[in-house]
Amino acid sequence: MSVVIDYDVIVIGAGPGGCSTAIRLAEFGFKVAIIERQAYPRSHVGICISDQTIALLEFLNISEQFYGANYWRRNLTAISWGEQEFHTFPQPGFHVNRGTLDQFLLDRAHAVGATVYQPAQVLKLSQKNCAYREAEVKFGPCNLKLRTHFIVDAAGRCQSIPGTQVRDSEPLVALCASWSLTQRPAVDGAIESGDDAWLWFARTSQDSAVVSIFCDPRSLRSEKKLILQDSYSKFLSQFLFLRSSSFGEQSSEVTICNASSYHSVNPVGDKHIRVGDACLSIDPLSSQGVHLALQSGIQAAVVVRTILEKPENMKIAKQFYEQRITERVALYVKRTQEEYARVTDRGANSFWQERSKVQKSNISKATKSKNLSQPTLRPKMVTLSPNAIVELTPVIKEDFVTERQALRHPRLKSAVAYVEGFDIIPLIYKLPQICSFSDIPRYWASKVPMNTAKTIALWLWDNGLLEDAF
Repeated sequence: MSVVIDYDVIVIGAGPGGCSTAIRLAEFGFKVAIIERQAYPRSHVGICISDQTIALLEFLNISEQFYGANYWRRNLTAISWGEQEFHTFPQPGFHVNRGTLDQFLLDRAHAVGATVYQPAQVLKLSQKNCAYREAEVKFGPCNLKLRTHFIVDAAGRCQSIPGTQVRDSEPLVALCASWSLTQRPAVDGAIESGDDAWLWFARTSQDSAVVSIFCDPRSLRSEKKLILQDSYSKFLSQFLFLRSSSFGEQSSEVTICNASSYHSVNPVGDKHIRVGDACLSIDPLSSQGVHLALQSGIQAAVVVRTILEKPENMKIAKQFYEQRITERVALYVKRTQEEYARVTDRGANSFWQERSKVQKSNISKATKSKNLSQPTLRPKMVTLSPNAIVELTPVIKEDFVTERQALRHPRLKSAVAYVEGFDIIPLIYKLPQICSFSDIPRYWASKVPMNTAKTIALWLWDNGLLEDAF
């Protein structure tokens, strides 16, 4: 006989997306179960953490464990992208061990009240009234029936709830291995384009690193006689960064994993939501996979809370999540296509051409826009841009999704309701049709501190919402 246990929410998968969702839901007071099929620690190719991601880990209250792990502090990265020489750039962040990072997140979820079933296998998801309401789970010698009001699909690329996925690029795989360093490079990381692949080198300690090759899986299938190690070694010969005979030696077997980009067509339903790789997987060239998984998990928890506790706001909660996923897909697909196009511009082969869908003219415009600094001189008199419109948009407010008035403008990626934490629409309404730019903080004096008011005014100008009045 199966043991029956009731939960408010079941999270299937204990990666960064699933754990961050579970942590927040448990903190909101929900009874949460996490089902993870693998025992920890587990290996994972993604080890880059930017400084921006640290803020999310601090928000989830695992910063003490994170800093205590003494992960390798990344500062300098060498890049050779479609060129024959390397240029060094500052790139602050960390190279982490995903096995321990994932364990920190899972431990935090358990500490705030989530029940963890690991390793456990979901045998079946049962539906009632078109919603998944029960999971049959094999946990050790026990067969469990976990009943729930909501399911979070955090099971990665395989997904626990069937749904359509759209591939956003040509297929990509990662061949990865650990290395022992006999010669310590002056940089913490390196990215290099090759003939039909690209290399990513990441130091993990004084004398160790991970070296990954990203290539087309079809090139591996075309060489059936080659074993994985031989393919890895063959690709490595393309890259200048590793050609020093005293650089080091491989210290682990080669592993392979899918690194293709795709997104889910239905990221959220009335009784389920997808987070992490089950929802969206971006090209590893961006080094933002962990960041997006944590971000989606934190936002998903608010969406789930809204659906369960304020069902009258279900529609706008789902709309909020769908909009965020659509924005991220558009942003990261465009970015990675532009980066692949930079190599294509120098006469690269089909590997690069297939992954670049942007015109060269667009690349140059994007490059120029990144390098142009905003003007330091502001006009004397300003007015609200005629292209700025006010509309209702779903936003997060006090850990629920609600609707607020927001500003939309062609130069903004999405409608904006808050700037520097302040509701922007009431501030806009306080401005006269034409006013002195320097006087703007005075109009907001009763609502916004002076320095913050100046920052908001500059943001409005820099994003085209305020224009020269004459």
